[in-house]
Amino acid sequence: MRGLIIILLAGLMLAGCTRQDKDLPRPDISMATDSAAYIEMLEKEITQKVMEKERNTRSMMLTVIILTVIVASVAVDKIAIAKRKTEIRNKWLKRDIEKLEKEKEMLSGMKEEGVLNDEMKMLLEDRLNVLNGFITAHISGNCSEKAYNELERLMSDRNSFIESTRMSFIIGHPRFLIYLKEKGLTDLEIGYCCMHAIGLRGKEIVAYLNSRSYYNSSSAIRKKLGLNEHDTNINLYIQKLLKEIDEDVPVKSTQA
Repeated sequence: MRGLIIILLAGLMLAGCTRQDKDLPRPDISMATDSAAYIEMLEKEITQKVMEKERNTRSMMLTVIILTVIVASVAVDKIAIAKRKTEIRNKWLKRDIEKLEKEKEMLSGMKEEGVLNDEMKMLLEDRLNVLNGFITAHISGNCSEKAYNELERLMSDRNSFIESTRMSFIIGHPRFLIYLKEKGLTDLEIGYCCMHAIGLRGKEIVAYLNSRSYYNSSSAIRKKLGLNEHDTNINLYIQKLLKEIDEDVPVKSTQA
């Protein structure tokens, strides 16, 4: 009897479990599929972002490398240009340092002759100071950028030196310039005559100005003053002319 009761109870329990299992919700297969697709999409997105970051990093590194190469190239070019400039200057100095020394001697002689007025003396003093400073620095091997710049300013200012000479004669010897102007000389030709008047010969003017254009002007000056090509030394003639005009001595006509 007891065994029968146990069997009946067991059967009822099994039946209840079966009904409970039937009542439990079954797993949703479509949800599992959507989750897998979402995870796959996230993985792809993460992978793309990682790849994009790597590309950006490579691009940045490439940009840095290119900029470094450009900066290095510019620096190398600047060094090469500076080196070339120094080489050109050294060659120029080796060739022209003797000319500078001759110019210094010539200007010193002009200063000591006493023909110049105070304005011209100051002008010569400035040129002599620059030349002395540069030549001394060159000999000692201490040529600075400032010394080079001062010399370049001086060398490029030679034509203004002619003009300054002419202007000083306007103040000191106005009748001399009036006479030359009446003969039809240009300002440049009058400037050359003024340089002759302070003692410079034609070759010295050419060497000083580093230009042979003086010879063309010299021919024009001779023609306007009525001098033949080989009639007289133009340097001596101009100095004599200046003296005669200053002393109010009548100037003899050289015209035929």
